[in-house]
Amino acid sequence: MTKRYAAVLLAPLTLASCGKFTTGSSYPSPVYSAFIAMSDENKDPQCKCDGARGLYISNPDPDYARWARISETLVDTSTGQTTYPTPPLEVVDHGSQHFLGCSIGPYGTNPACKQTTAFEVQSEGRLITGNTFMQAFGLFFTPTAQSCEVACNNPNNPSCINLGAPGKPMVGPMKEMADAAFAADQTIKMADVRAKYGISSTDDKCTRGDIVVTNGIVHNDASGGEICDISSSGVSSMVSGIPESHLILPSQLVLNKMPPNSMAAANDEMHIVYTEDDAHAGQISFSGTGSDSWNKLYSGNIKAIISHPDYAIFATSNGCVRADTK
Repeated sequence: MTKRYAAVLLAPLTLASCGKFTTGSSYPSPVYSAFIAMSDENKDPQCKCDGARGLYISNPDPDYARWARISETLVDTSTGQTTYPTPPLEVVDHGSQHFLGCSIGPYGTNPACKQTTAFEVQSEGRLITGNTFMQAFGLFFTPTAQSCEVACNNPNNPSCINLGAPGKPMVGPMKEMADAAFAADQTIKMADVRAKYGISSTDDKCTRGDIVVTNGIVHNDASGGEICDISSSGVSSMVSGIPESHLILPSQLVLNKMPPNSMAAANDEMHIVYTEDDAHAGQISFSGTGSDSWNKLYSGNIKAIISHPDYAIFATSNGCVRADTK
């Protein structure tokens, strides 16, 4: 497999995952997602302060480069002052890592080693090598509302998987939220959504609160704070070994209405919402026969949802997914 993006490879270090989400969260990390890794204390030659660790953005994806928007928190331990620099956007080659900084520093200043640094991945995604159907996006494209709209409306495009009717219970609630973002402020009963899309208690493994829409921002929280798993129809697992699809919702879900100057303005029947923070985005994953390859190509944190009258399209951190809603 050839490299997908140029990058500098680092010398080997013993690194441990730092996690991508808020401390204490049980929200799962999608396959191949970029994460913050760190060296053992006093083992990184670039970090000379006592107890310091080297902090890295790591890409475990074996085939593709990934981009990552990273938040940074700096604390002056002598004054207690905390600052939040503008989040950098990093691009990391497949199977490699980039040095971000030291957990304690800077060294060689007066006073020295009086600042702690922490990084967190806010959002990340894959840079996919373009194919003949995606030439308008250049040599590489990342799953977005625009790219997945193109990919999923051509049945021959390998960048999108079409779940068809079996995916309805999974995508239905998210389509409902996307449509609601374009209406007046309102509260939608989750019980009504489950009834509309035929979601049984077996399919819905959690209790969600109502959908609340305010100024084009959609909020939906878990009543008990739990992570939720809404699966596709059981029919999918009985038809030619199609994997079962899952919509995994965080304890707090937040979706934003796409600005009016976007592609959404070109079609009154097309509603688009997007997410800015992976920890509040929701995920798509697959299980059962054939799920490994589907997870590698199409699963991940939800970046955008494009709602059409009869179907919906999801841009995830790894690919594009389409499913019928009627």
